[in-house]
Amino acid sequence: AAEWHQACRKFASHLPIVKRCGGGFSASILLYNMFVITVVSHIAQLCEPPEEICKFVEDNFPKIFSTPWKFCPSIIL
Repeated sequence: AAEWHQACRKFASHLPIVKRCGGGFSASILLYNMFVITVVSHIAQLCEPPEEICKFVEDNFPKIFSTPWKFCPSIIL
């Protein structure tokens, strides 16, 4: 579980970077997929993430987009 908590801290530190880039919705998704989700996805290839980690990632997803809340649920992307 320690590897997940460390990855989540790094994940959270990458979110403001995407937000500051100021790109539109499509650019934000691209940057998110390149620089943010990869932080936790490499661990997820080796072991299934706990439910609390999935919730953490999903809850932080809307923070990088300048759209109404739940405009595009993370499950779609």
